[in-house]
Amino acid sequence: MQTFAKSALRSIVPAKLHQKWQLARFNHEQAQARGKPLADVFGDIYERGLWAHDGGPRYQSGGGSLPGVTAAYEAFVVEHISKTPEIATLVDIGCGDFQVAGRILQNLPREISYIGCDIAANVVAHNERSFGKPGRVEFACLNVATDPLPPGDIVTIREVFQHLSNDTIKSALVNLRRRFKIAIITEVVQVQPAAPNLDIVSGYRTRDALKSGVYLDQAPFNLCVLASRETPASDVEVYRTLMVEL
Repeated sequence: MQTFAKSALRSIVPAKLHQKWQLARFNHEQAQARGKPLADVFGDIYERGLWAHDGGPRYQSGGGSLPGVTAAYEAFVVEHISKTPEIATLVDIGCGDFQVAGRILQNLPREISYIGCDIAANVVAHNERSFGKPGRVEFACLNVATDPLPPGDIVTIREVFQHLSNDTIKSALVNLRRRFKIAIITEVVQVQPAAPNLDIVSGYRTRDALKSGVYLDQAPFNLCVLASRETPASDVEVYRTLMVEL
């Protein structure tokens, strides 16, 4: 969710120095997250406004949720729902501050129900107060890897797995299969990764410091990709949206 900031930093800091600093920060934040409940980790991120963009509201998901960044993803979701009339309910995992999903709902040609899910209780409560509409737009606090998921016709997961360990992703996929056949999943990945799916401790940090990312079509996940779309995120990364068979 911090792609804009990362790109700006890379433009003014020598590559080797940036890589060294990035790895040191990665190791520090991995140590901080180790052993902590995920709900606490992400609740603290929102409470401290660590993803707030340009001094924006505390419960903000960062620059990675701005319209210019997510337009291709939003168009992908809108296109699929528009041509699939049987979709009546969208379940959104890692809904964050709801701004991305809000734009998707506004651009759909018909009204559907929406359930936004997040592990951070504070952002869920904020969304419910600010955007909730009973029976139309609802929010739920849950852990995608362990908790029962609400019923729906399609599930979207945007920039969630990049923060999770491989084992947690595997557990999430098992849990998702209990409810859904198809998922639309977006992650920022390296154009030329050192290796795909290098493991991390679940938390704030992603795999970018390891020059890796979450590639769901490769081991250990090996999901079947039904459709995909990629757009540039920086000179070394792309936003990769996959429709996958669970």
